[in-house]
Amino acid sequence: MNASLVCQKAALEAQKAENVERLGKPAREYQEYLISLKLWTDREKELRGDDQNPVADTLRGLEKELDNVDTVYPETLQSTRTERERISREIFSKKRSLTRFYNAVKQSIDGEIAKCQEHLGEYDIAIEAGLRFNPAFFDEFLKFINQSAVGSFRGQEEGRTLLRRLSDSVTDWESESGVFETLDAIVQALHSDKRDEISSPNAARDVFKQMKGQRSVQELYDYLFGFDYLGTKYDLKVDQKDLSELSPGERGGLLLIFYLMLDRQDIPLVIDQPEDNLDNKSVYEILVTFIKQAKKRRQIILVPSWVPLRGRLASSSATNRGLSRSASEAPGGSRRFRISSHRKCC
Repeated sequence: MNASLVCQKAALEAQKAENVERLGKPAREYQEYLISLKLWTDREKELRGDDQNPVADTLRGLEKELDNVDTVYPETLQSTRTERERISREIFSKKRSLTRFYNAVKQSIDGEIAKCQEHLGEYDIAIEAGLRFNPAFFDEFLKFINQSAVGSFRGQEEGRTLLRRLSDSVTDWESESGVFETLDAIVQALHSDKRDEISSPNAARDVFKQMKGQRSVQELYDYLFGFDYLGTKYDLKVDQKDLSELSPGERGGLLLIFYLMLDRQDIPLVIDQPEDNLDNKSVYEILVTFIKQAKKRRQIILVPSWVPLRGRLASSSATNRGLSRSASEAPGGSRRFRISSHRKCC
């Protein structure tokens, strides 16, 4: 009897557990559903992003970024370009201010040259001051460009030729309008294809894809609008030739004549072997004239080694009262020549 009751109790307990399990399953499933729903809702909210301040990698953030591409960024880009141009023009103005200083000096020297024009004759001395374009610009610019990439500057020779053609459009590197028109043309060539041989002229190009290696577009624009390739020049010229283009004789003559023409001191002046690196024409036609002009206000002592110059200077000196000359043997058999003045320098 007891055994039968125990068996019945166990069966009832098992039936109860089964009923509890069957009745509690919907509630558990519902709870699991609520948990899953919360996880899904939270993830959806995370992916959609906040409506007011969405982060960049959310749906709202991407939608806002797309909207910015159409509305905000064009205005920002334009204002940034305007600011870049303002700063660049300020840099350009600073460079031109240096040339204005040189031009002020040049005008003073031009006046002195004009006063001496009678003595200079056809000997055309001039000062050139201004901004000078450095041809190294072509190499420096192309260091930023991958000339294998599709774009205006594709190809070693073709890209260089186009760049040179654009820069050659500047006839005066001190002309602000001309310089900035050329810079705009170069920038346009980076963003649209200017090659003549392509089927779609002015096709849009991605400037970022044209950069070489690790070089950045910002570095390129910093170089382009920073004007490191423009330097101030202040050249002394004769017969339209720079000092670097003159022979040693021409250069020596020009510098000595230029000094004698501009120097206004009355202290004695000693010129040792003035004929060194001078050609005869410079000495006879120009230098002697300026030495004669200079010794009207100062004592001039010359120690020439060239015999014809000694005779020329000696005969010139003989006509001036108070000037004497002497020649003597120096050790070693060389000749020593001296011109001296007994007058007080004026």
